[in-house]
Amino acid sequence: MATPQWQWKPNLILVDGDYINAVVGKFREHYSQETGRKLPVAHLRQWLTCVAIDGGLKKGDGDVQAIVLHDARAKEMPNFGPSAYDDFDGRGFADPRFDGFRAYAAADDMVAGGDLPFFVKALEVALLSQPEIKRVVIVGDMQRHGALIRQFADTRRQGKEVSIIVLNPNAQAPEKPTLGYTILSALGVKADELKKQ
Repeated sequence: MATPQWQWKPNLILVDGDYINAVVGKFREHYSQETGRKLPVAHLRQWLTCVAIDGGLKKGDGDVQAIVLHDARAKEMPNFGPSAYDDFDGRGFADPRFDGFRAYAAADDMVAGGDLPFFVKALEVALLSQPEIKRVVIVGDMQRHGALIRQFADTRRQGKEVSIIVLNPNAQAPEKPTLGYTILSALGVKADELKKQ
């Protein structure tokens, strides 16, 4: 990966930006109908925080680094705010639940994947080539790349703790079925709004 500006941290959240943007778009459409109100875009910081917590990251574990990978032709995630990759690339934010938190964006042309999908190649680099990383939380397109993601998370973790945040879990993998909850939280949907339906 051509990322000399990055200083790898102990905790990595690796996100498929194209995938999560599409999923959030579907959630916005569906739950706008369910709640009877037009939902705003998802709050990126809130979403990443929820993913970190669900992935088991906490204060005392060291800094958190979130990397959102995306198609080089895409300049934004329109279902999130901030939406433009340039607007949050390299941005840090303070949260008392973590030692430090910083988000980055990386286009697929920064990852030389060969025969591997670029998201899977980035995961391989994180697991095999970066000893600074101790914990990896994955939000990827499991429908398209689930077999490879699960294989790499199982066989190439190099002693790292790995969590996969998904919509529909596979009982044979270290997956947590909480992706939907993280999205609803970032969209500002309250539990009582759903109970009324």
